[in-house]
Amino acid sequence: MTPQFLFWGALVICLFCSRAYAVECDGSASEAAISACQQQLAAEPRNTDLRIKLADALILSEQYDSAVATLSQGITISPSNQDLKDKLAQAKSIQEEQRYIEQKRQQTEAASSQPDSEAKLRMHTLRCTSLTPARALTACNDGLAIAPNNLELIVGKADALFDLGQVTNALLGYRQAASIAPSDQSIQTKLALANSARQTVVDRCLAEDEQGALAACEQALIVGHPDEIQILVRQGELLQTSGETEQALAAYLQAQQRDPNDETINAAVASLTEPVETEAKITAAAPAQSPQPQPEEPQLSESPVDTVAATIEPQQQDEVVPQPVAQEQAPPRKFDNGPLRNGVTF
Repeated sequence: MTPQFLFWGALVICLFCSRAYAVECDGSASEAAISACQQQLAAEPRNTDLRIKLADALILSEQYDSAVATLSQGITISPSNQDLKDKLAQAKSIQEEQRYIEQKRQQTEAASSQPDSEAKLRMHTLRCTSLTPARALTACNDGLAIAPNNLELIVGKADALFDLGQVTNALLGYRQAASIAPSDQSIQTKLALANSARQTVVDRCLAEDEQGALAACEQALIVGHPDEIQILVRQGELLQTSGETEQALAAYLQAQQRDPNDETINAAVASLTEPVETEAKITAAAPAQSPQPQPEEPQLSESPVDTVAATIEPQQQDEVVPQPVAQEQAPPRKFDNGPLRNGVTF
């Protein structure tokens, strides 16, 4: 063969290969397409379309790590290319989702070979993080009864509480989670949202009408929080206004325990306790009245005559002989010795 023939033959082969690569690098998941894209990209590293097609092919074939690496390399070469940035964000999202699914699958498989308590914990955790808020809350509590410090369960319970509107309890849950994983940015974000939501409840406690404010105060109260005393005093005021003095006094006393030197709190406590103390002093100072003797009832077995007879001395009880009653004597009649007269009788 002449050198000229060999030259033209090689040129035809190169053109054929180039066309084959162009046809095969279409973003499909076949091994041939991936191989073709890789070869062409090696020759044209700045070709953004080739790189994105290769990434699509890798994602379809579930090679997520390779897809992310390919796109990251492209951004290193072309840092201002927005198409590569968007594709990289999409690839990372898919990568994280698949990692989560794989993690759950492995946990489920591991639970089948673990002790009963471990299997239950995995089941509760899965339900805690996937069911509706009310049902998830029950599952979270069941799981926390087995593993009280399980971070995933703590966060899941706080999420359920937040969705149910119990923002203060949710805030406490996020605080606990943040103490376990202080560098977890997602927990910090949820903690900030819960703090903001609770502040809205505190504002209602301090500003709304009587009934709504009292409910808001009860929901917002957190022991040890900087606004605890303010909320307790507000509770006392609302309860006192509605006539519930015992509950109002209890709220004021709690606030007084936190700050014994607060004059406003001390005055509120005094206003509810001094009337009671004054009444107690008046009751203690009143003279005690001795009971009046009750008249003795007469004994029915004794008659009045028997009672009198019992008091007579024995010598005075001699037999008395009845005496005849003296009759009054009529005055003697007087006769006149004068001469008799006719028609007159003496």
